[in-house]
Amino acid sequence: VEMFLKDFPRFAEVLDWKLFAQVIGLVSDRGTQLSGGDCAVYLLSDLAAHSCAPNAVVEILGEDGTREMRCISHLGIAENEEITVSYVPEVVLLEPQQQRSASIRELRRGWLCTCARCRGEAD
Repeated sequence: VEMFLKDFPRFAEVLDWKLFAQVIGLVSDRGTQLSGGDCAVYLLSDLAAHSCAPNAVVEILGEDGTREMRCISHLGIAENEEITVSYVPEVVLLEPQQQRSASIRELRRGWLCTCARCRGEAD
């Protein structure tokens, strides 16, 4: 932000740059990449934790520009059980552990997955 404002000082008073940086960080970290390349942050689904053995999936449907999002669990979720989804494409979840970890780090900008499956507690 500082480098940008140095080049374009007229924008310094236009935005709350601290808030802007927080929003960009949130979208980058927790945002969902849509098929058209856009990014979206969904209030409820983005509260779900990541797992390489998720207990729910998020579907994004849409017709005529209207988007509908559903969080679906095929096996059920117990009361007080944490809802988990995958932050990476399904094909990554099919990879062996070391390759999966490398793919996740690449896709999620260095983020290290510590879910039960990656820790070797489930598979």
